[in-house]
Amino acid sequence: MQAIHKAVLEITDTQVLTIDNFFQVISCQMQGDKLCVWYVVDNHDGRKQDLNFQVIGTGNPCKLDVGNIHLATVQQNHFVWHVFYNFVITQK
Repeated sequence: MQAIHKAVLEITDTQVLTIDNFFQVISCQMQGDKLCVWYVVDNHDGRKQDLNFQVIGTGNPCKLDVGNIHLATVQQNHFVWHVFYNFVITQK
């Protein structure tokens, strides 16, 4: 059975979330003053996956890796963040 989970992202250049039973990233947006990402997990799969996120402000220098997927552009007051991710399956 699948379920939707949420994680809070830091507004920082790069970060890694290790997620149990990852299936699919579905959304990213502000919830109040927090940058959140929602993803689907498969409770019967047994995998763990490292999701590598980059949060880049408009006009800031950046270096995107091959395979990065643009997830969302999010506004927080007068700031605009561009959220990218990529992933590697890690059998743990």
